[in-house]
This record gives sequence, C-alpha cells and structure tokens, in this order.
Amino acid sequence: SVRARAAWALGRIGSARAEEPLRRLLGDPSAEVRRAAAYATGFLADGASAQAQIVLVGRFVAETDEQTRANLAYALGRLGGSEAEPLLIEALLSGSSALQAAAAQALGAHGWRSRAVGAEVYRALALALTRFADRPRVAPAAAFALARLRPAPIEVAPAVVEALVLGARSADPDVRAFALRAPEATPCIFGPNSTLPRTVSHGKSEAS
Repeated sequence: SVRARAAWALGRIGSARAEEPLRRLLGDPSAEVRRAAAYATGFLADGASAQAQIVLVGRFVAETDEQTRANLAYALGRLGGSEAEPLLIEALLSGSSALQAAAAQALGAHGWRSRAVGAEVYRALALALTRFADRPRVAPAAAFALARLRPAPIEVAPAVVEALVLGARSADPDVRAFALRAPEATPCIFGPNSTLPRTVSHGKSEAS
C-alpha cells in the first residue's frame, strides 16, 4: 500500500525527522502498514529519541499481529534500550517461532551496540538454544545472539557453555558456526583434543 511504502521511505531517512510520522503509522488500522512502520523504526537506531523506546514497548505489548510484533522486536533491539529486555525475554521463550527468532536477534543487537546486558538475557538465550534446538529459525538466532554479546557473567557462564557445546554439535551449520564464534567457545573450554569443530571461517567449520 501507499502508506506502507511511505513507512519504508521514512525509515530510510534514518533521522529524528522520521520518528513522529513513523510513530503515527505504528497505530495504523492496516497490519501491513504497522509491520512496515515497526521495521522502519529500527532504521533510526541512534537517531531515535528516548521516547521512541517507550512508544515501541507500548506498541509491542498492545499489538496483536504476530509479524508486527516480530518487527517491533527488531526495532527494540536496534534502538538498544534496556527497558525492553524483560518483554523480549518473554517473547523469546514463549512466542511463535518468528517472534522468538526476532526477540533473540534483538537481544543480540545489544552486542552490535557494545552494550552490557544482564545475566537473565544470557540465561534466556542459553535456554532457548537448548530447548528449541529443533526449531530452524530459533536456534540459529539464539546462537547468533550469544556470538554477538560480551562474555557471559560468571554466574550464568556454565549454562551458556553447556548450550554452546550443544550448538557446536548441531546438525544445523548456522547454529554450529555461530556457537563457535561466541566468546565462551575457547580452546580451554572445548579442549585442544575435542572432537567438536573448533574454528569457523566464513561460515565453514574446521575439524579439530
């Protein structure tokens, strides 16, 4: 639709000038428009105001369309505020596969922004990687997020390492590659004589 295309165009502007028009489109009656506006808001990143984070959290709670919620999760990750972390954790552990994957990627985006996150984020990502290992969208997203974040706090490091070992044995090559890129996946953990793949180069693993 014209309004959906307008939302995409506003996101491409990538500045604070687009924030207010996109905010209005987030409440549009059309799910197509809301999806576009939610995703486009993520393009604003550092150009967004603190109020934008509050608006996105409110829309995430109220939204009923699953794809729009997934796009809102993406935007929340790009904007990088900590206020959304409890909502994203809940979505990661109990949403649809699309929403779970978006929530994992959003949490991992904190690494892209060089932000520290709480132990509960690592715990949730490790749980998602182990509990949803058979979900082709969720497990790669959880492994990707762990690869992007800083090393896990000591109190959750064992759970993270356990999840990464499982990921390194996954049949999914993306899960294996991301698990082995995580900061916890060091030779001292996996061992120099481990039968697991130990290094990753351009998405391909090398046997130890």
